[in-house]
Amino acid sequence: MNRLRTYGLVSIAASLAFFALGLLTHTFEAVPGKIVDLKEIFGSSGGGSSTYKSPILSGRESPTESWVSVEYRYIVNGNEYNSRLIGLYLPVNLSMPSFEKGQDVTVYLAPFNIVSVLKRGADLRIVFALFGLGICLLIFHEWATKTRKENA
Repeated sequence: MNRLRTYGLVSIAASLAFFALGLLTHTFEAVPGKIVDLKEIFGSSGGGSSTYKSPILSGRESPTESWVSVEYRYIVNGNEYNSRLIGLYLPVNLSMPSFEKGQDVTVYLAPFNIVSVLKRGADLRIVFALFGLGICLLIFHEWATKTRKENA
C-alpha cells in the first residue's frame, strides 16, 4: 500500500517540476530561427481516417486530432543548430500560429544552448493530469488503509 502513496507523491512532484520547467522557459533568450521542415500529420479521434491538412499547418480548425512535427534551425555565435522541440507540450492539438517552410520564427534558447523551444510555458494538460493522478492515488491509498484497519 505504501507504493500507492509513493506513486501519488511522485506524480504530484512531477507535475510541479514540469510546471516549474515551463515557467523557466520564459527566461530563455529569444534568437531568430527559420522553419526548415514541416510534417503534415493526420488523425481522427473517432478511429477512422482523415485526409485534412492539420490546423497547425493550415490555420483551419478541425474536430479531428492534429499532430505537429516541425523542424527549425537557428544560429548562435556562428554555430548552426537544428531542433524539433516545440516546447514542453504534447504534440497534439496545440494552439499555435500556422507555420510554413522557410518562415522566420523566434526560437527561445536556454542558457548554454542546452535546449531550444518555439513555444514558452508548459502544457497544463500534462500538469493537471499528473497532479490529478497523484491526488487520486493518495485518496485511494487513504481509503484502502482505512478499510484494511476497519476489517482487521
